[in-house]
Amino acid sequence: FLLVISAICLVFFSSHLASTEVKPDPLTYEKLLSLPPEQLERVDVAEMNLLCATGLPGSENMDIAACLKTLDQWTSYAREQTERNLHQYRDNPANFQNMEGLYRMKMLVTVLKLDLGCHYDDNHPNDEPADTFFAKSDYLFIHGLLGEHHAGTCSSIPVLITAVSRRLGYPVKLVSARSHLFARWDDGHDRFNIEASNSSGMVSHPDDYYRQWPKPISDEQMAAEGYLKSMVPREELAAFLGTRALCLLVNGRKDEAEKVCQKARELVPFSRLFRLDPGD
Repeated sequence: FLLVISAICLVFFSSHLASTEVKPDPLTYEKLLSLPPEQLERVDVAEMNLLCATGLPGSENMDIAACLKTLDQWTSYAREQTERNLHQYRDNPANFQNMEGLYRMKMLVTVLKLDLGCHYDDNHPNDEPADTFFAKSDYLFIHGLLGEHHAGTCSSIPVLITAVSRRLGYPVKLVSARSHLFARWDDGHDRFNIEASNSSGMVSHPDDYYRQWPKPISDEQMAAEGYLKSMVPREELAAFLGTRALCLLVNGRKDEAEKVCQKARELVPFSRLFRLDPGD
C-alpha cells in the first residue's frame, strides 16, 4: 500500500514540476539584434525573417507563432509527398541530372507552389519602383506567403524555400545577386541554384546568369559585396535588415531606417549596400 501511495505521489509531483517548468521567453526583434554572430547560427531563418518584419506596414496582423506552426505543417506535407514520389528519381535519375537533391528541390517547389498555392505576386515585378515595391512588408517577408493570400516576391520566396528545406535537413543556403535573392543546394558534392521567384516551377540557372540578371554585377561589386556566395547567418540577418530599412525609408521613417542600417553594417562591415546616402 505504501509503495502504491509513493508511486502516486511521485507521478503527481513530477507532473506538477513539468507543468510549472519555466519556459524561455520568446525571441523578439530586440533580442535578435543583441545576439552575437555565433549565436545566430542557432536561430531559425524563418523566425529571423519574421522578426525583421515586426512593426512594419503590412505586418499588423502577423502572428509569428502561427506562421511557424504553418511552416512546420507544410514541411510535414512536403516530406510526405517527397518520399511518396521518390520513385520518380529512382526510376530515372537522368531526368534529374543524377542528383537526388535536384529531385527533392523540384518536388519541394512543386508542393509549395502547386499544392499549397504559394506564388509570385505579379503586382510587384522585380523592376517596380522602390517606393512602391518596398511600401509594405507582406510581400517582402514570408508572413505574406504563410498568410491568407500566399503571395510573395524574390525577397520572400527564396526564404520560404530555404526555411522548409532546412526543416527537411537539406543543405540549402540563401544567395544574393544584385537586387535579387535566390537559394542554393550545396552538400559538398552536388551544387545547383534554385530559382522559383517566377510564375512557373523551379529552374536552375548557373552563377553566370546572375552576373547579368536582374542587374549586371561588375568584378568590383562581386568582390566588395559577396554576391553569388552562399550566405552565413549574419549575412542573412543583414539582408533582412536591409529590406526592413528600405520599407521604413519609403514609409517616411528615415531615423529608424538609419539605425537598422547601422546594425546591418556591423554584421557585414565590408558591404557598402547598407547606407541611406542620396543616390544609393
